Amino acid sequence: MIINLLYKFICRVLTCVAITSTMAISAANATIYYVATNGSDSNPGTNSQPLRTIAKGVKTLSAGDTLYVKSGTYEETILTSAMVIPNGTSWNNPITVAANPGDIVTIKPPTDRAFFWILDGQSKFLIIKGFIIDGVN
Repeated sequence: MIINLLYKFICRVLTCVAITSTMAISAANATIYYVATNGSDSNPGTNSQPLRTIAKGVKTLSAGDTLYVKSGTYEETILTSAMVIPNGTSWNNPITVAANPGDIVTIKPPTDRAFFWILDGQSKFLIIKGFIIDGVN
C-alpha cells in the first residue's frame, strides 16, 4: 500500500513538472511586436524598429504573441474577410493586440467603409484592449 501511494505521488509530481515545463516553454517562445505611426511594414516589429500598420502586425502574430500599438491615430481597414486573425491556443497562450501601456491609440476608417474586426466565431483566445474606435460620423 505504501509503495502504491508513493508511486501515485511520484506520478503526480512528474505530471506537474511536465505541465509547468510546457507552460514555461510556451511563455518563453512568446514574442512582443510593436506598431508605430512612424514605423515601416518592412521592419521586424521591434520596439526600436516598429511596424507601420496594425494589419501587418496582426498577420505577424502566433499563439502567445502580443502586439503593442504605440500612440497615435491609425487610419486603416482591419477585416477578417481580408486577412486571417491568428488564434491563441488557450487563455494561458492567447493572441493579444493592445494599445502600448500608457499610450492613447485611435483607430478610424480611411474612408466611409467598414474598417474594424468582424469576429466570425472562428477567432479563439484573442484579447483586444485599450483602443479608441472612431467610426465615420
